[in-house]
Amino acid sequence: MSKYEPNPHEASQTIVTDRPPVDLHSFREEMQAMGVAEIVDVALETFLEENPERLQTLEETIADQDSVGAAFAAHAIKSGAGSIHAYRLAALLQKIEELARAQDVEGAAELLPSVSAEYRAVTAYLSH
Repeated sequence: MSKYEPNPHEASQTIVTDRPPVDLHSFREEMQAMGVAEIVDVALETFLEENPERLQTLEETIADQDSVGAAFAAHAIKSGAGSIHAYRLAALLQKIEELARAQDVEGAAELLPSVSAEYRAVTAYLSH
């Protein structure tokens, strides 16, 4: 099982958990172990700066029934989310990417509210 595989219970409209939306501790530890601890803040800033447009693109491609564009947009956000250890967001985006690749844009659209909610939780957490 990949670390990005969604928990079926997390694909609901509201994700309830006592864990933070980003595992900053493990992200910092991983970067420290790799000898690049100084990139943590840059990576987090980059995530916050680049993904509002990507999320908008994801929403637009799904609304336009563009499965290829939706898969590409979901993959781009998922990669950044996984990199910073926002695993719930990455898991939801993995599912959208899979659905879009299977040309199930309606299924992907059903997960958008969960992605939006989790994305807001991640950005709020990183902005505090």
